[in-house]
Amino acid sequence: MLAPLCLLPTDAVALGWQCVPSITSLQREILLNKEAIAINQDVTPAGRLLLAADKSAMVYARNLTGGDVAVALYNPTDVAADGQFDFASLGWSSGASASVRDLWAHKDLGAVTGRFPSSGSLPVEPHATVLLRLSPKTAPPLVEAQ
Repeated sequence: MLAPLCLLPTDAVALGWQCVPSITSLQREILLNKEAIAINQDVTPAGRLLLAADKSAMVYARNLTGGDVAVALYNPTDVAADGQFDFASLGWSSGASASVRDLWAHKDLGAVTGRFPSSGSLPVEPHATVLLRLSPKTAPPLVEAQ
C-alpha cells in the first residue's frame, strides 16, 4: 500500500481542507516501470561506481541474475554530460559483445562490442539518468587479473 503523498496538519483537516493525492505522468512512469523495478528487485548484490570524471556522466553497474548487467549513466551537474563506458570496466574483455536496451525508453539499442556506445558518447541531460540493460551475446570473457 502506498503512503499518502500529502500530509495535512490537524488544523487543516478541521477546516475542511482536502488533500487529493496526485502524481505526474513522469512520476507514474518511473514508479511503475517494470524493467527498472526488476533491476531493483534482483537478488544479486548492489552495484558499484565504475567511473567518475569531471565532464562525463557517472557510471554505475550491477550484475543481474542470468548474466545481464544493469548500467546507469548519471549526470548530477547543471549541464549536459557525455556518457560512455568500456566493457573492461564491467570486468569483460574488450572483445565481448552485448545487446543493449534503454529501460526508460523501452527500446532496444542493438548490439555493441567492447564499449557503449560503439563510438563517440551518449548525451546525458542535466540531473538525468540513462538506465541500460546489457545482455551478453555470449558468455563475456573476463579480463585477466594482473
